Amino acid sequence: MGWTAPPLDPAPDSALTGRFAGCLPGGRFGGPLLAFTAVESTQAVCRRLAEAGAPEGTVVLADYQGAGRGQRGRVWTAPPGSSVLVSCLLRPPLPAGRWPELSTVAAAAVVEAVEAAAGVRARVKSPNDVLVADKKLAGVLAEGVVGPGPFVILGIGINVAQRREEWPHDLVGRAVSLAELAAEVRREALLAAVLGRLAARYDTFLN
Repeated sequence: MGWTAPPLDPAPDSALTGRFAGCLPGGRFGGPLLAFTAVESTQAVCRRLAEAGAPEGTVVLADYQGAGRGQRGRVWTAPPGSSVLVSCLLRPPLPAGRWPELSTVAAAAVVEAVEAAAGVRARVKSPNDVLVADKKLAGVLAEGVVGPGPFVILGIGINVAQRREEWPHDLVGRAVSLAELAAEVRREALLAAVLGRLAARYDTFLN
């Protein structure tokens, strides 16, 4: 019997979900994919789904986050529609002590995806930041929950369309977007590249 998502508030946006559904690479990342116009945090939504029994490979996407989080409790800020904001549910059959490695796995996948989809060369700043010329282009957040149904929520945020005047004061000179690097790319193409690279690297990690 297939899994059915519980009622969510806010509800997923059907048009947005349809727009990004084709980004799923299949395999361990076979979905479902749920896309939202605005949520407090894709991590929180994905965790609710995980606790309700969602399968590995569930993906939660949002145009806007009101309370997005980065490492060490920092706020992840992005104007609506300007970023790829996504959380993926993993259920790795490995000891919890190895879960932190998933941050590096995901960051490396983002580096590969950004070069493939946007032609931008980036690098990983261990363990979870993706930089271009020492400015943050993307970040990864892995949050694990142990128990009878253990899981990891892997959050990824990539700056796509922000302009300099849109950065909060504390991020000016420290963050960068693909648009500022003269790399115009559709978010669908970028997300498809990220999920495809992540699926491949996750397979390698498990095997």
